[in-house]
Amino acid sequence: MKINRIALLLAAAIGTTGLYAQSKVVANVPFDFSVKGQKMPAGKYEVTRDFARPDIIQISNLDDSRSVQVITYRAVENQPGAESPRMIFNQYGNRYFFSELWTSDGIESRTSPSKLEREVKASATPKPAPRITVAAVDN
Repeated sequence: MKINRIALLLAAAIGTTGLYAQSKVVANVPFDFSVKGQKMPAGKYEVTRDFARPDIIQISNLDDSRSVQVITYRAVENQPGAESPRMIFNQYGNRYFFSELWTSDGIESRTSPSKLEREVKASATPKPAPRITVAAVDN
């Protein structure tokens, strides 16, 4: 009985890992942006979260293969399907900084501002930065 329960738990864990190993969204970002101090060009992006490490997302440019891993924190978790996939950027003048990822699994992942973003924000006008939303699709 004990062996069957262990085998069942192991099978469930392996099955779950296979089914929910990654969450991906794809978005066309129409402007250059910065993420964690790295400049990324406008283009088509795939953003991936590995559920084995849910606090890390990878942002990959599908046009030129540039990518960056970003440590995030979960700010909001809604019911799956309650949110449409999207990337959100903070804008200061003509500079854009990646801020959030929303996926259709109901998870919002945020990143803390980089040193560069804090410097640009400090030199910007005192009004809050506009938040720019780029629609994404599940992949």
